[in-house]
Order: sequence, then structure tokens, then C-alpha cells
Amino acid sequence: MQLLQDIIGAARDLRADMKLDPKLAVSGTVYARGFAYKVAAAYADAIRQVARVNLEFRHDGAPPAKGAAVRSSHEFDLALEVPLAQTGAHRQRLEKEKEQLEKNIANYRRQLADETATSKKPAKVVEDMRQKLAGYEAQLAKTESALHGLTQ
Repeated sequence: MQLLQDIIGAARDLRADMKLDPKLAVSGTVYARGFAYKVAAAYADAIRQVARVNLEFRHDGAPPAKGAAVRSSHEFDLALEVPLAQTGAHRQRLEKEKEQLEKNIANYRRQLADETATSKKPAKVVEDMRQKLAGYEAQLAKTESALHGLTQ
């Protein structure tokens, strides 16, 4: 049951991330591995209806490297074919987010590199700054990966 929720959630999350109109017909492909394929194929109609995406199910394989919005897990990859106009708008949002993350990362690195300032701050504050930096770096990697997936 969790696998079904994961596939449906991935499709819905991609639609939301791309800010797609819920009424817009979207097609996609689920590349499932092992048991995930059996479950997805058995409940294909329910997944299509609940996720509101016309999905095709394939055993193994890999999603296209470019031109599709992709969500991956260790059990499946979901690739949605998104209209070019929507891809452009999403790319702009991701590039803006990337710029902001790069500014935040540079700021935290600068602050953490200043040993005089960090020695005066409580250890908890410095640790929180390191955690925020790590979070920003992880988010930047995720954003760059999404941008790379949109490259035509």
C-alpha cells in the first residue's frame, strides 16, 4: 500500500512543483523495478485516476535524461512529459531559487570561515549555522539536479 501512495504522491508532487493546472492532461511513464512493477501494473487504473496522470508502466529501464520532469525512488522512477511553456516557467523558478541558495551558502560559509566571530558565538549557534549550511547545500544539489533534468 505504501508503494501506491509513493507513486501517486510523486505524480502529485511533480504536478505541484511544476505548478501545472490540475485540469491539464499530463502523460508520463513509471519505470518500476521488481515487486514495484507488479504492484504498479496491478493497480494501474487506480493510480492513473487518483494521480490524474495518464501513466504508462515499464519494467526496469531508466527515465529519459532530458526533457521530462523526473521523481525517483529506489523502487521506481516517474517521468512526466510537461508542455514546453510550463517547463520554461519552472526553469525560471528553479534558477531564481538556485541564485538565492548560492547567496545563502556563500553567506554562511563566510560567517563560518571567520574564526574570530565564530569563537565569540555560542557553540549551539555555530552548530545551527553548520546545519543550515548543509541543508542549503543539499537543496542546491536537488535544485541543480532538477534544472539538469529540464535541459533540452
